[in-house]
Amino acid sequence: SAVPSSPKNVAAEERAAPSPAPAEAAPPKPGEAEVPPKHPGVLKVEAILEKVQGLEQAVDNFEGKKTDKKYLMIEEYLTKELLALDSVDPEGRADVRQARRDGVRKVQTILEKLEQKAIDVPGQVQV
Repeated sequence: SAVPSSPKNVAAEERAAPSPAPAEAAPPKPGEAEVPPKHPGVLKVEAILEKVQGLEQAVDNFEGKKTDKKYLMIEEYLTKELLALDSVDPEGRADVRQARRDGVRKVQTILEKLEQKAIDVPGQVQV
């Protein structure tokens, strides 16, 4: 019968499954940040988004036309970060892909905001 062979199969399956590192296996304590160690790709995306954060402030403070040097500089930096996000390899990981996708969306939104601010140049309106 098949019964005697089942323990052997179970043992083989256990050997095949990579055991998680002890640090990851420990359930997070309620007081700690419940975040598993981040994939290098996610960290790369976060580093890029930190730069983007600063650029977003520049966009918020921007007043001027599309021909202004400042406009062109902000636009170029944002485009550069967009390309940097593009170059992050998700290595088939959903979390990295998602982080990258969110990052790309954020940069595109900021670029659109910059364009809109530059198009309708209102008379001195302070927000």
